[in-house]
Amino acid sequence: MSPAREQAVANAVTLARVPLAIAVALTLDRPAWALALAAAAALSDAADGRIARHAKARGSTSTAGDWLDPVADKVFVAIAATALAVHLGAWLVLALVAARELAMVALAPLAWRHRAHLPRRASTLGKVTTDAQFATIVALIVYAPAALPLAVATAALGLAATIGYARRAIS
Repeated sequence: MSPAREQAVANAVTLARVPLAIAVALTLDRPAWALALAAAAALSDAADGRIARHAKARGSTSTAGDWLDPVADKVFVAIAATALAVHLGAWLVLALVAARELAMVALAPLAWRHRAHLPRRASTLGKVTTDAQFATIVALIVYAPAALPLAVATAALGLAATIGYARRAIS
């Protein structure tokens, strides 16, 4: 398979998170299905990066995945977490899971001012935050008592990642 085709496959795997999020939202009354769909979304997040790195190592110059992956992650988290908040009345958990995104919106004027210095790639802490968001969604789906502590940890990670992005942008 050519590097360009591999990159296209990586982008398709990335985009699969959007319908998976909708499917999770529609199956919350069947936790086993919702859990399987959330697991598929998490696996797609791991797989798309591996496929894209392989394509780049073989000469792909596409940068679409650099912005497409975080957007797909955010769309998945927004849809799944909001649906869970509505389904369970877990509004505090939703706010905690979305803390990074809310903080990033608040920092938008800073980002615009320093846009030439904005990081082009997610930081390790940003990736860990996304993993924590997925884990919190899974905990909510299975009604795990760990959902609230996970959400608190997710918020702390997300805010730390936001501070890191801000520091990188202004340096």
